[in-house]
Amino acid sequence: MSNEQNQVIGIKVETLEILIQQIVRKEMERLLENNRFGSEWKDEILTRKQAADLFGKTPDKISDMYEKKEIPGLKTGREYLFRKSQLVNLFKYKK
Repeated sequence: MSNEQNQVIGIKVETLEILIQQIVRKEMERLLENNRFGSEWKDEILTRKQAADLFGKTPDKISDMYEKKEIPGLKTGREYLFRKSQLVNLFKYKK
């Protein structure tokens, strides 16, 4: 048998969610920077706040628009993520 000991740690669910989101975001950024796949698929990922700033709306309005399926995006836990090109194209052609 091994002399290794298992340790149990306590962590709040909210803290774990934040850590997972940070890890996923860093991995996504790392993948986006990988030139092996070419540059045509690269896109800037915006947070809810960044999307709101881009279009002069409140973060709550951006969340509302996402929930109503008025804008494309992804919700991971409590965080919303948007592709800048999709938002720009959406608002570019919207009258």
